[in-house]
Amino acid sequence: MIEAKNIREALKFPFEQDNWLRKAAIGSVLALASLLIIPAPLLLGYFMRVFRSDSMPEFGNYLDMYIEGLKALFVIALYMIPGFAIMAAFEGALLILGGLIFFLSIYILDSGLYHLANDGLKKAFSLQALRDAFTLNYFLGLIVSAVVANVLFIIWGFSTLLIIPVLLFPTLNFYQIVFRFRIMKEAIEAD
Repeated sequence: MIEAKNIREALKFPFEQDNWLRKAAIGSVLALASLLIIPAPLLLGYFMRVFRSDSMPEFGNYLDMYIEGLKALFVIALYMIPGFAIMAAFEGALLILGGLIFFLSIYILDSGLYHLANDGLKKAFSLQALRDAFTLNYFLGLIVSAVVANVLFIIWGFSTLLIIPVLLFPTLNFYQIVFRFRIMKEAIEAD
């Protein structure tokens, strides 16, 4: 069960090592560069490493990280396509069904990505990924991650009054996603 201890550990996870500032700087640059689309798989590949690691992973072996990110993008696309295709092709009740499938896919996606990172591409679509997504821990992990993301966004919003913190948005975005992947790792492994 996810407890306050798990949340505290996930919140401080990015700061556990001496070189955390360097990792935050590289992650922030990648988060900003990801707006250009081509570098996005690098950042996503790094987040896959967060799912596998017990400490903040190093940036390195960028080709492998990029390939991992491309696999993650492939998994994301395969999770999203069915619901989106139904919504695009139909009207009425089938449109609503497509929307439900789409939102269910978004809900399950973190479990699929976790299994991709730890067990390979086939396991990203396994029954185990589906089972892991329908546990109380998983649900709580998503709620906690959403709350932290919203709190960080609100803090960033107020800090924009000072202008300089606007430059910190990529850093907050990077931290928020590292936290999300870490808390979801804790949630899935707790069961």
